[in-house]
Order: sequence, then structure tokens, then C-alpha cells
Amino acid sequence: MKIYIPALVLLFVIQARPGAAQSQTALPPNQLELPKGNYTLPLQWKGDSLHGGWEPHAALLVPVHLPGCPEPFYMQFDTGSPYSLLYANKLQAIHRKYPAIKYLQAIRDTLTRFSFKAGNLSIKARAIAVNLYDSSGIDWTNKANPVIIGTLGTDLIDNKVVVIDYPKLQLLIGDSLPAAFRDQFQPTHFMFVMRRILLPATLLTKKTMLYFDSGSSAFELLTDKATCFKLATDTSARVQYPVQSYCIT
Repeated sequence: MKIYIPALVLLFVIQARPGAAQSQTALPPNQLELPKGNYTLPLQWKGDSLHGGWEPHAALLVPVHLPGCPEPFYMQFDTGSPYSLLYANKLQAIHRKYPAIKYLQAIRDTLTRFSFKAGNLSIKARAIAVNLYDSSGIDWTNKANPVIIGTLGTDLIDNKVVVIDYPKLQLLIGDSLPAAFRDQFQPTHFMFVMRRILLPATLLTKKTMLYFDSGSSAFELLTDKATCFKLATDTSARVQYPVQSYCIT
């Protein structure tokens, strides 16, 4: 497994290897089925207010379409989540507006044999988790606010070639390395364990591994308090950011 890191473009080659299955026994099996070929998905930044200021890169979104529903929706591309999921409160709001959509009737903690599109990529889920993220519904009158109905986790990129092109706001997912990237960049190794991306790094002269979590896009680095103070050039300029989040183990 190798990662290519040009300026603001991350290219991951995530391949199955002997023994990998044994290291992932604590995770539910990957339930997503993707067609063969290479697909380019558009990305969109979602901004949010943090500590009274505006953070334009709070979340990285992918447009999605649900079968039988004309409304545009989004899912957050979150490499911190080892599996994809949908938000129950959003699905309930969709069903209230479109009661004829049968697969949204009697929503439980899982949708089975569920198909949807992410950009131009058709995805089949043998099963996909449905979690109650919060109690909010959908403001259908606010067309400017993207409606986020779930999370696309690393099951989406499992055993795939993945290019996260930040300047062009594109996410490429495919079976082979695009010709445009073959000779441009020097690869480096990384780890893909429990469907989590671990990048080699040096922090305070110490070699370590960093967990690449695109769900924490607003922050360059998340670390413990002691390391934070060692890295800080001005420890008096402390700012706290209360955020809404959840943990997937």
C-alpha cells in the first residue's frame, strides 16, 4: 500500500494483502458493492461557525441521490469512519415529505439491499447502518443549506485507488492508478488497518503515525493537551471549540 502526496492531492492505493482480513475481525464486513472502473465524484466544502468565527472547511461533502426522491442530498466523506451510515432523523424527514418511498417506511437500525448514487457512482449496500445522529429535521425552504443525510466511510474506498484532489474538489475512486498520476509523484508507504488510514510522520523529532481523518477537516492536527502545548508558539492564545461529534469504534 502506498500513498502519493503532491501539494494538496492525496493518492491512496489501498490493496488487499495476506492476513488483512484477520486484522479486521472486530469490524463489520464491508457491505458496499461498487462497479468496476474509475469514477470521479465532485466534492464540496461545508462551512460552519466555530468560536464566533467562520470556518469554511468544516466538512467535506459528496452529493448523493436516493432512488425515488427528486431532492439533492449530501453525505460527508469521513475517513474517520470505517463504515458508511445514514442519519435516521433525516430519513424520517424525507419520508414525511415523500411517503410513497417504500424503503423509508418503518425505518429501523439498518437498511438492507439499499442502492443509491454518490456523484455518478452507483453504490449497492447489502446493509447500511441507520443511526440517530440528532433530533433535527430538514428545512426544505432553505435551498442554500446542504442537507447532509449520512456519512461515507472508508468502506467506500476499501481495496481501491483513491485520489483526493483538494484544488479541483474531486474524489476519484477506481480499480487502477490513473495514467496522469503514474510518473508525477514519489510514493510513500502508509498503513490501512481496521479500515483506518495511518500516515507516517515526525512530531517533535519523534517518528509516529497519524490517523488521517477527513471528518476533522477544520483542524490540521488533533492531539493531546501536553503535545499541543509543546507545539504551540504562544500558549496564552488558547481557544476552545465545542463541537458536535460521535465516535465509531
